[in-house]
Amino acid sequence: MWQALSEYFLVGFQVSAVLFGTLLAAPLLSSLDATRRRLGFVCMAVGSLSALVATGLSGLWILAFANFFWFGFSLRGFIVLSQSTADVAPPMAEQQIMQSEGAFAVVAEAVEQTVTDIIDGGPDDRQMV
Repeated sequence: MWQALSEYFLVGFQVSAVLFGTLLAAPLLSSLDATRRRLGFVCMAVGSLSALVATGLSGLWILAFANFFWFGFSLRGFIVLSQSTADVAPPMAEQQIMQSEGAFAVVAEAVEQTVTDIIDGGPDDRQMV
């Protein structure tokens, strides 16, 4: 009975590690909003702690130590981010966003022109074989 129950706990910790440590943490940590990044560090800490328990229960002590390492660094990231007073994106990120918006506008305009030419039966439409 205890063996089956411990297997369910092990699978639960593994699923929790993947869910919190990867699926939820990755998009939140890559956000420009500091509040979402803090939440991402919390999710990373929960995922790392779940992975620590799962690897510890499995007897994989080297991996358990690695998960403890990531748990510590996720707490460190949360603390450093909480202590920082600047709640804005780095200037380089803002420049890259503005450049990508400009490139997207050029591509959208070209696609719109192409679609309009095709719908209106533009000059190239009659020459296609």
